Amino acid sequence: MDFKNKEDWKVWRIVYPHEGFIGTMIFLGLLTMIIHFVVLFGTDRYIGKLLGGM
Repeated sequence: MDFKNKEDWKVWRIVYPHEGFIGTMIFLGLLTMIIHFVVLFGTDRYIGKLLGGM
């Protein structure tokens, strides 16, 4: 594929389904890990931190 400039390439990478799918999987994995840590180490403490930090 021939791209006119680097901006076209960036946009193409964002909309390219395979890359987007991998990004989504990584994001969901991290989100799942965070939720597990919150549950393991005490939900009340984390909710307190989140509400206090806002």
